[in-house]
Amino acid sequence: MSPPWRQRCTALKVIRSTARPFKFHLTGINKLAYDALINAIAEAGEAPPVTDHIPQNTLVVTEKFWTEMFVRTTPGQYSDPDNARRSLVRAATKLKNMNLIGIWRGYAWPCK
Repeated sequence: MSPPWRQRCTALKVIRSTARPFKFHLTGINKLAYDALINAIAEAGEAPPVTDHIPQNTLVVTEKFWTEMFVRTTPGQYSDPDNARRSLVRAATKLKNMNLIGIWRGYAWPCK
């Protein structure tokens, strides 16, 4: 009998996964920030610079334009530019940690 590392695997069993695809549910400031990014992409999305950090088959906007869109489209308390910027930074960090957006060197893009 040959050692175990030299034996060949002759049986293969396919197991179907029952896991459902992840669906995200955003509320509050996170939803406003994500929607502002989607609107900014629709209005002024451009091809990304050539780099390994940004997918080449996606559109990007500058973080500055995203912030302007956020201030323009959010009601009330976020109309103050400094307050909006701080809120957007917190929301962008959370969205990035959820892998819903990408941010690199002043550019932002949706991942899903």
